[in-house]
Amino acid sequence: TSKPTSKPTSKPTSKPTHKPTAKPIVVLTLPPETNNQQQQQQQQHTVIPPLHMGPLVGHTTHDSVTLWAYPHSDYRSTTVEILVYLERTERLLYRGAATPDPHRHHTVVTTVNHGILEPLTRYKYEMRVHGSWVGGGSFR
Repeated sequence: TSKPTSKPTSKPTSKPTHKPTAKPIVVLTLPPETNNQQQQQQQQHTVIPPLHMGPLVGHTTHDSVTLWAYPHSDYRSTTVEILVYLERTERLLYRGAATPDPHRHHTVVTTVNHGILEPLTRYKYEMRVHGSWVGGGSFR
C-alpha cells in the first residue's frame, strides 16, 4: 500500500511586479539584388537587446557594491539608470546613472558606497535603459 501524499505548499509571494522591458532595436537585413516584392517577403529580422552581458555584481564589501553591465554596441552612448532597493521592504535606497566608458571596453560600472548599505543585509538592484527594465538581481 502506498501512503497518501499531500500537495506541496508554497510560500505566499509578494505582490506581482510588472517590469517593462526596454524595446530592442530591430535590424532588417535584405538579400542582395532582389526586386521590391521579393525584398518584402524575404526580410530577416534580427533583434538586438540593450545589454550584451549583465547586469552583474562585480564586487561587494560590508558597505559597498560594484555593479556592471556591457551594453550592445548600438547602446554604447545610452545612459543606464541603476536602482538599489532594500530587499525586504522594496524601499529605494539609491538611484544613479552611468554611461558606457570607452576606456573600459564600453562597460557600464557603478559603485554604490554612499553610506547606505549595511552588513548582512539583502538588497536587490535593477538597471534600466530609457526608463525600461533591462535586468537586475540581488546581493548581500
